[in-house]
Amino acid sequence: MRDPATPGWPGAGVGPRTQNPAMAERWRAEYEKHYQSERDRAHQDLTGQYTSLREAAKAWWKHREAQNEESTVSNSRTALTHLMEWVSEELHPSAVGSAQVQSLWDELLREGYDSSTVRNLRHQVSAFFTWLGLDPNPVSKTKVPKKEKTEHEVWSPDQRQKIRDAADALDEEDRKGPRRRVLVELLFAFGPRIQEAAAARWEWISKPSRTVRVIEQISRRSNKPRGLKENQSRTAVVLQEWWEFHEPGRTGLILPGSDGRPIPYRTLYGYVREVLERAGLKKQGEAAHQFRHTYAFLFLERGGTMEQLQKSLGHQRITTTQDHYDHFRSDHAARAGVNSIYGTKPTTRRGPRKRRKDGEPSTPPQLPTA
Repeated sequence: MRDPATPGWPGAGVGPRTQNPAMAERWRAEYEKHYQSERDRAHQDLTGQYTSLREAAKAWWKHREAQNEESTVSNSRTALTHLMEWVSEELHPSAVGSAQVQSLWDELLREGYDSSTVRNLRHQVSAFFTWLGLDPNPVSKTKVPKKEKTEHEVWSPDQRQKIRDAADALDEEDRKGPRRRVLVELLFAFGPRIQEAAAARWEWISKPSRTVRVIEQISRRSNKPRGLKENQSRTAVVLQEWWEFHEPGRTGLILPGSDGRPIPYRTLYGYVREVLERAGLKKQGEAAHQFRHTYAFLFLERGGTMEQLQKSLGHQRITTTQDHYDHFRSDHAARAGVNSIYGTKPTTRRGPRKRRKDGEPSTPPQLPTA
């Protein structure tokens, strides 16, 4: 019998022995505790009957990881961590009640969590208890208020120019890093997610067809290429502004790191934030995702249909695209109506108008564009 404090115990290493009966008894108890824990875990994995939320959560995360969906695993970890901190990780799964779960949602909302975030946590916890086979599911009777629908913001023409100017300035200051201007033009060109932009290759983009074939993304954990969400590649329309920066015949990563490998997700996201901060447009939340919203806005403004936009963005359902961007069609229709009625294109300028001088002709009402 070896000392349980020995490195590698109990599977490796050779530790000191003892002739002290009291010490030997304590060590024996540690051995029994360790092997009983292993037997319990093996039994739980075999039967699906877990004695604590902690053990059940570990098995659930392992199951999620096998599905190869990083964002789902991350969301599941966050959700169950909240639950275990709230009710105790040692609690038996069947002992979790609806009132306890509801009090968790209420507390998160009081702390300032967005209702859509709490609803997502609710979805993850519900899936966990369904997987455990608990009936009734303690989450089923809990409620989280729906967030009022908000319209996505897009970068206005003036803001887009500020972003481009900021990227150019940063490229002048740092010639060793990735080309920030190419990065922002890529985000504007077909609305990729940051992980997709990190994996983007020159050969994906076809100038003759004016499209890009999005095949993979960069893993947030391993920084290696992996399949897209739902493992489905997509073909997206590339907007006109990109072709000034396109390099026909070139192959390889569009945004390689100094070692030639993909730039890690968080590093690339940091470059985006750096550009936005230089442009005076940095803000909390989905500032980087606003490039994707802007792509959708311009796509519809230039004559694309909602169904075509769905395919370019890679949404599984048309209702997802409509929920996010249907209000853009109303904006475009209103501006077209102004043009038809007043015979002039509406201005894109925002902010207060100049005061009209005496004798200066008035201008027709104009709608701002995004």
